[in-house]
Order: sequence, then structure tokens, then C-alpha cells
Amino acid sequence: MTSGWRLLLAACTLLAAPSACGDGDDDGGGGGKKGDPEALKQACYGMCLQQEKGQDCLTDMTPICKQGCDLVAPGLAEKCPEAALAYYDCNDGIDFLCFLGAPTAKDQTACEAENAAMNACTGAK
Repeated sequence: MTSGWRLLLAACTLLAAPSACGDGDDDGGGGGKKGDPEALKQACYGMCLQQEKGQDCLTDMTPICKQGCDLVAPGLAEKCPEAALAYYDCNDGIDFLCFLGAPTAKDQTACEAENAAMNACTGAK
């Protein structure tokens, strides 16, 4: 299941456990380069706005999503900026539907590679 909230919350573990994405080049996209936290935050905001447009999605959840972006962008910029940017960009271009406020991709095969890279970075299953 592709759920932006699930991965966003999993990415919050980066704040509690800075080594959650591993060290060096084994972190699923880090490559040792640091990214731009502001650019990641803006890309994440784009994903939040796209999710808001989804079937049965609540606009009230968008500020919460954006707060999550604010929290995780610095850690993702440090650990795996390429994977995070690819994830946000891909999810900004797909259609969502929501169940109990949680967004899910309408096409469960959309963004599979990007989701896998983000999962590798954040440790999400």
C-alpha cells in the first residue's frame, strides 16, 4: 500500500534515530551527498497538496502533513536526499483516495521504485 502518511511518519524516526537510514552509501539513495532541506520541504508540501485533492481526502489534514514535512526534511536531506526528492516528486503526480483521512495511491503500482527507496531509507515496511 502506498501511503504518504505511513512513510512520512516512518521518516520521523530519522529525528529520533539519526542512523535509521544507515551510514555511507548503503542507505538507499544517500550517496554521501547532503541535500537541501528547503527543497525537500517544498517537494513534500507538493505531495501534501496532491493528497488533499484525493477522493474522500480532508483538507484539514494538509497542515498536519506539512508539519510532518517540516520535521523530516532536515533528516532526509542528511541521509537520503535523492530518494526523498524522487519519492515526493512521484507522489505529487499521482491520484489518491483517502480512508479515515489516510491517503493511499489509487494505482497501487504507482511510484513503486520511489516507495522502495524511501522505505529503505526510513526503515518502513
